[in-house]
Amino acid sequence: MREKIQQIVAATLKLDENTTISDQDDLKEYGLSSISMVTLILALEKNFGIGINDDDLKLEYYESIENIIKVVEKYL
Repeated sequence: MREKIQQIVAATLKLDENTTISDQDDLKEYGLSSISMVTLILALEKNFGIGINDDDLKLEYYESIENIIKVVEKYL
């Protein structure tokens, strides 16, 4: 799951294929904004076949790979 999430994040943020993101890196440093967060959430929902509730649409939940994994696991 971690690798798939990293791929989704990299594609959403249009990162270079040589860019490495650790689980704790702040994704805002890689260009995460409120608009790209919405795109990221839609990609996560599509790729994992989940529906993320409004309660989990907070920017801080998507600021790191580690946080994103927690959100996705909640819905699997």
